[in-house]
Amino acid sequence: MSNAGPRCITPSFPAAASVTTAEPTPLEQALLRFRSHVDPGASAYAGPPSDLPAHWRDYLSQDADMRLACLQGEMAVLGEYLPQAATAVRAGAEDAFLLTSPSTGLLRCVMRRQGDALYPTISAPPLGQTLPDNPAARLLLREGPEVLRWIQTTLMDGLTDMWGFGGPLRSARLTSMAAEIDTYAEADWFDAFSIDRDPSRVIEIFASGGGGYLLVDLDDPGLTGTDPQALLVMMKEDAPPEPVPLYPWLDEWTAIAHSV
Repeated sequence: MSNAGPRCITPSFPAAASVTTAEPTPLEQALLRFRSHVDPGASAYAGPPSDLPAHWRDYLSQDADMRLACLQGEMAVLGEYLPQAATAVRAGAEDAFLLTSPSTGLLRCVMRRQGDALYPTISAPPLGQTLPDNPAARLLLREGPEVLRWIQTTLMDGLTDMWGFGGPLRSARLTSMAAEIDTYAEADWFDAFSIDRDPSRVIEIFASGGGGYLLVDLDDPGLTGTDPQALLVMMKEDAPPEPVPLYPWLDEWTAIAHSV
């Protein structure tokens, strides 16, 4: 008989199953961002299709491919006027759907991939024939460049990130140089500029979020022509407003802001 003590037997247990957490859907990610940064009351739109513009109704589809096809159609129309911007939005899009919140109302949200994350690009529905309450928007829609008026009344109202930067501003966010006097009056060029122009009729239509702006002067006689001019303002450079072609600059800057 062996004098060896009892052997120590180490019990074995089945390996624990690995627990994986499903990645939030694009809609869930959009709502998380909006509720954290824009409006805690944001939700998916649940109203009737009849309340929507006809070309937005497929954004209510349960089929993501159909929703993206709806976006492709909308961007194809925008691409006739702002081709680089339309291409940039299409290229990064992984989903598109409708959101609503008490502070913003109805929005079409495109979730675009930039690096490892999805970011929202938003538009309000086209305005139709109803003039908004915002005085700057009313002026622009009455007297502004024809293509901008058509886009905002017929196709979409604005095309920006969720903070309102990086594209044509929604009508609710349009403003005048006079309304933003605290910003512009700090520039050395403002006093001389305001002698020859009426700041209340110089409308800000694009804000980069980094101090770059595009504005249109409604008293510019060429504004309603085929090649209207915008005023480029770079506040960090403190240079006087520079006349630039409106649509090429609006197109390129929007495309840069929405590029993958």
